[in-house]
Amino acid sequence: MKKVRVTAILTACVLLCASAYAQKTPDADENITDTVPASEEIPLDQDLSGAAAETASGSGNASGIRQGIWIEATSDNTSIIRDIATGRKKGYELDSSLFKSFANWWFWGDITPSFHLDAEIAVWDFEKYMYKSNSYAANVPDVTWGDGIQNVLASVFAPVVGFNDSTPGTFNKIGFNIATPYVQMRIGYGDLKKNGMSQFTGIYNVLDRWLDVGNGYLEVLNGKDFQQFGKFKVNTLLALSRMRGNYGTYDILTTSYDDKYTAAVTFGSTTTASELFRYNEQNDNALSAYFSAAPVDLFKIELHGLTYFGTQQKMDLNAGAAAARVTFNLNKYTFKAAESFAGENVQSVWGQDGDGSTNNTGKIMTPDTSTTMVSQQYAFSSAFAIGLDTDFIMHDAFSSDGKTTDLYDGKWILRNEPTVDFSLASLIDKDITLGAYGVINVNRSAETTHAWSVGFEEAGIEITANDIAGWLKKITVDYALDYSSWALESGTGINTYFHSLMVAAKLTDKWSLTLAGLYRATETENDRAIPFGAAAGAIYQTSLPGKPRVWTHFTYGMNPYEDTNYELYRYDTYQNEMIHRTYLVNCWNDGLADGINKSHVSFGLIWDIK
Repeated sequence: MKKVRVTAILTACVLLCASAYAQKTPDADENITDTVPASEEIPLDQDLSGAAAETASGSGNASGIRQGIWIEATSDNTSIIRDIATGRKKGYELDSSLFKSFANWWFWGDITPSFHLDAEIAVWDFEKYMYKSNSYAANVPDVTWGDGIQNVLASVFAPVVGFNDSTPGTFNKIGFNIATPYVQMRIGYGDLKKNGMSQFTGIYNVLDRWLDVGNGYLEVLNGKDFQQFGKFKVNTLLALSRMRGNYGTYDILTTSYDDKYTAAVTFGSTTTASELFRYNEQNDNALSAYFSAAPVDLFKIELHGLTYFGTQQKMDLNAGAAAARVTFNLNKYTFKAAESFAGENVQSVWGQDGDGSTNNTGKIMTPDTSTTMVSQQYAFSSAFAIGLDTDFIMHDAFSSDGKTTDLYDGKWILRNEPTVDFSLASLIDKDITLGAYGVINVNRSAETTHAWSVGFEEAGIEITANDIAGWLKKITVDYALDYSSWALESGTGINTYFHSLMVAAKLTDKWSLTLAGLYRATETENDRAIPFGAAAGAIYQTSLPGKPRVWTHFTYGMNPYEDTNYELYRYDTYQNEMIHRTYLVNCWNDGLADGINKSHVSFGLIWDIK
């Protein structure tokens, strides 16, 4: 209780201080110091940007806070379809029945024109097993049905405590945006989504936005009156955070002229030292400089350099990276090319770095590589366009002595992905679009023979139709064929074709259906492999206050549902960080082995009361 009282007192003090100001929140600056305006925050997976808090006319201190309660309840019943020990014995055996639920009381909006609040308080949050088998095949389960029912009924006698696995009433997230004419301050904790930390991406991603800032951050930026000086615009960011290491800072200075020329300097630093004043004993640092010029609308050139240094790494070429990028936009034809050369020991500290594999070549700064990326698209008309994405990665940019280059002797990866997009609207007067792609890799080994190989990686087609029948508002069908990129865990084999199918249909404003299928074809015989996977689900939105949604789904040999539990996800969702086009259904929830060896029968409720 003391912790809750202290938190309430501190919150009240901050609110009193904030009410002294009456200036609007500054706009974010392009893509450089991207602080995300408060109106673009997306609380609780719902876009409220178009219905932001309406400040009452008149007093500048009028509150425009929106609030509500988000409730989710889920019953997840899991069965094992292959034995755990060997993966060879077939069957269908109930493994567990889990009942879980949470409710969050959220507040979002402008308390005053200068103070934005984004907060979420846990009302209840629990997971209770109704049944759980013994993993050692004993006759007595770990949790019997009687134990499970008794546990739920016993919680009713003290619901606040009984239906909370942790301390009731804690903040899941809390964020403040405070703006004055001279200074803007942002403080955050928890899963703030797009209202999380700032980000910086020039050519390299040197400061990645953390949507879940569970360890918190503090950012100080210059206010609106200190941003514009004639045609010059200046943005500064000084930040502290404990999201990486035990202590860290990320600082950005950007300046632009006439919205055509931009220069930026960034510095990021972290330490794993347990005490702040022992920062000098261990630290990692990255310093980068970025410049872009777009003298005309059709052309843009960018340069980005970075060096990494710290207590275990001196500042040298082996810990540096440099990149250049040019962009042309000639009406129907767009072209973008980038070249990066990264040393063996380089790191961005706060950003995203690649590892050289073909599924994340979009992360252009990959240590010890030379990376070339070319993307181009030509639109013949509004109905037809073709494109080609090409990545060329040369590994072993530095030899072991750190002085000579091994680029020409290292492994080479050439990834080619042609794309096609076509609209049938002009032909059959129906809103139907079609997209397709394919991926072919041409690789060279790092051995002295420099053997070349050509391999198929992936291909797919997507059809989307809107309002093609009175009983069908929208349908999206994705089919993709992938070769061996998912073969990471036992039971699948290393030479496997995956045939992936996903269907999402919105029948009416109330009813939606989902279907998915997966067929695994192994080149070598493997009695542990399960060839087929299937999933089906339904969603119904009721007419009750708050329009609660009820959903159910069944999965077998795959599990493509994640996050909100009732939607199918492709492999290019933001959680998976897939840069290139893909129509593969995502089966990574709880690990690939879980999806292959288990079956789920689940149903639940989602209720947004506001």
